[in-house]
Amino acid sequence: MARIRGNRDRYFGRSGELAVLSEFLAREYNVAVPEVDIGQDVLVVRDKTENIWPVQVKSATAKSHKDGYSALFNVPFKQVVEDVVPARLIFVFAVRLQHHWVSFVVVSRDDLRDAYDDGIGRRSKGGDSLQYRMRFPTKRDKVEVNQKDRTQWLDNFVLEEFKFAP
Repeated sequence: MARIRGNRDRYFGRSGELAVLSEFLAREYNVAVPEVDIGQDVLVVRDKTENIWPVQVKSATAKSHKDGYSALFNVPFKQVVEDVVPARLIFVFAVRLQHHWVSFVVVSRDDLRDAYDDGIGRRSKGGDSLQYRMRFPTKRDKVEVNQKDRTQWLDNFVLEEFKFAP
C-alpha cells in the first residue's frame, strides 16, 4: 500500500525543487515550472541554444554515518523503465543533511534505466517503485548508488553533455 503524502512531504519536496532550480540558475540555465505535473517538475532551458530538458526532482533527508551520509530515494518504476514520460527526462536527486541541501545527483532517464538493467535500483515490496540508496563518503566528491560507484552523476549539471537514445 502506498504511503499517503502529507503537507510536510509536499513542503519538503517543493523545497528540494527550489534548491534544484537555484542550482540551474546559478549555472546560467533558465527554468520554468509547468502548471501541471505530468512527470516533470521543471523545464530547464539554455537560452543561447534553445535546448530544453524536462527535469524530475526527487528529494530525501540523509542520515549521518561515521564515514559519511546516505539517503534513500523512491522513483516510480514506470518513470524509469516504461516509455510513459518524456524520453529526454533528467532526474535530479536532492539530498538534505542537517538543515542544508548538500548533494545533487543528476542523471538521465536513459542512464538510470541502463543502471537498473545492470542491477542498480531495487524494486519496492509492491513493485511499483525503484529504490536507490545513495551513499556519500565523508569526502563529498563521490557517490555510490546501491553500492556501485556513480561519481560521474554527482553535481552533473552540464545538461549539454547528456546523450539520449534516438
